[in-house]
Amino acid sequence: MACLAIALVFSGRPDPTWAVGDADAERLQALWAEMQPAQAPEPAHLRLGYRGVELRCEPDPVYFAYGGLLKSEIAGAVEWRLDTGRTFERSLLSTAPDGVLPPGVVEF
Repeated sequence: MACLAIALVFSGRPDPTWAVGDADAERLQALWAEMQPAQAPEPAHLRLGYRGVELRCEPDPVYFAYGGLLKSEIAGAVEWRLDTGRTFERSLLSTAPDGVLPPGVVEF
């Protein structure tokens, strides 16, 4: 499975991206399976700086994590889960190779 992570941190220039290995992708998908369902959040106001992290795997799924919530899109179906302690979010960010994420951009 080919997976790509994208840290949503910039406006006006490309966001940092990196490949996520199969073992890490499988571990993240196992985390998803353990998480409790959640309601979709209210639409957020646009903000500058860190806005979350995505995991895009071919052909599916796409995950988006930010602020204790995790969204999955598989074949057009959207599902939300609670990312208690931001475990999925932190785990995905930890797969970034050194130097990919700007220092101090991702702090929580």
